[in-house]
Amino acid sequence: MKRSRNSAQIHHSAKICASAVIGKQFRPALAGSPSYKVSQKAIIEERVYVGEYATIGAGSVVGKGAIIDDFSIVECEVEIGKRTLLIYRAHVCNGAFVGHDCVVGGFIGENTVVGNYCRIFGTIAHAQYNPLLKWDGKHSEEKAPTFDDLSFVGFGAVVAGGVHIGYKAYIMAGTIVTKDVPSFHIVSGVNRMVHYSNWRGTLSQSPFFLEGK
Repeated sequence: MKRSRNSAQIHHSAKICASAVIGKQFRPALAGSPSYKVSQKAIIEERVYVGEYATIGAGSVVGKGAIIDDFSIVECEVEIGKRTLLIYRAHVCNGAFVGHDCVVGGFIGENTVVGNYCRIFGTIAHAQYNPLLKWDGKHSEEKAPTFDDLSFVGFGAVVAGGVHIGYKAYIMAGTIVTKDVPSFHIVSGVNRMVHYSNWRGTLSQSPFFLEGK
């Protein structure tokens, strides 16, 4: 494990692989001036596993029982909830929040908020309506997406802009989302939304929608 002096607080029950990096500063300087410097320690709580070549940024908190699998990246000031799994080289950017019991296998952009029991396998990004904004400022001027509990994003999907994804919303693989998605809706194509009860296919009978409403 690589870490700078006093850069991390690691519980004795955590398992950190030798090649992991803990307490890293991400993009600390841009155009010769500090743009994202974090003074807080990374905190690794009880029974956390951090895999080979995984990276945890300064000021981030990884909750009890979480797994940060090989090559996954958690940038600065991120909060990862209890028992959450990062896999498939997941990347969670500065200031994001991911709730407990989630599975993340994609890219989550700065300041995104993800609720509990979510599964995110696509790309979650800012809309970049104005590409002339200062790059990589500590607080983005564009809003990030937010996800209610038990929302799902399939592989290859893109969710962009300050949209709200509702409870048990299901975003299919390869979908593009730039609008709010109501709870219990399935999204396909480009912003094509259907309540699960009107979906013409077996997905409408999935326990995802029918159990524990």
